[in-house]
Amino acid sequence: MENHLIIIGIDPGTTTAFSILDVNGNLLKIASYKNLGLSALISMIMPYGDIILVGTDKQKCPKFIENFAVKTGARIVTPKQDILVSEKKKLLKGIKTSNTHEADSLASAIFAYNEFYPLFKKIDIFLKKNNKVYL
Repeated sequence: MENHLIIIGIDPGTTTAFSILDVNGNLLKIASYKNLGLSALISMIMPYGDIILVGTDKQKCPKFIENFAVKTGARIVTPKQDILVSEKKKLLKGIKTSNTHEADSLASAIFAYNEFYPLFKKIDIFLKKNNKVYL
């Protein structure tokens, strides 16, 4: 099975939530757990694919996310300032989540996706032009 490229949003804390998007912006998984350690989180995410980006809704990246990025080789995507609740609501476009932690993780993943969307489009166009879409 080919490994897909994935984008992760994480909301760390006592309850840690994570969201997984593919490079087309499709939601693959969203979940939250109490007292979830870094190794357990990585084990849950790895079956979904190769992690290329990890997003946070905080301007100052939490240590937990820094450690996640170091262990997975993902690039961290942070906003210029903390994402406001009103902005998160816009990012989620009415998608229902089980709790605020999951909403924050999904907003973080969508933010990271949106930041890199232009690059993904350029890559798609280049691959199509050069008959290498299979890559």
